[in-house]
Amino acid sequence: MINARAETVQEKSSFHNAFKSRRCVVAMDAFYEWSGPKSDRIPHEISRVDGRFLAMAGPQEVWKAKDGSETVTFYTIVILEPNAFMVNIQDRMLVILEHENYDCWLSGILEEAATLMHPAPEDILQERLVNKALNNGRNEGNWLLNADAISTAQHRR
Repeated sequence: MINARAETVQEKSSFHNAFKSRRCVVAMDAFYEWSGPKSDRIPHEISRVDGRFLAMAGPQEVWKAKDGSETVTFYTIVILEPNAFMVNIQDRMLVILEHENYDCWLSGILEEAATLMHPAPEDILQERLVNKALNNGRNEGNWLLNADAISTAQHRR
């Protein structure tokens, strides 16, 4: 599961134990959201205005094979209602933690960590349009970050 809803992350059996005792911070430079009709999706790159990395809140889980042959650690990112900035792009947004809240999220009391699940202030995020070719997982390269790039075929030569 990619996302866990903030409204139910503490109760859902898929996330309850992980939220209770194994929370994590997922760092990234930016993330992508798509808007518009399914037939003509527009990708948006979302990053911090101040250039710092984004810190997303999530529960972390460990899965172990019954025979002990394999252990996999995975995480889910918590989502919630969008702030005024994100509402024009998506109907949900990721929980973004500020540096001073990392310790509380990672090792704090459950009730205190839960209070950190709120929309980010509108003034910390920025958005830029990126190339629609980003919609195809087979495309790679920095040219995808340019919304004005001419065509996928020209850049994949």
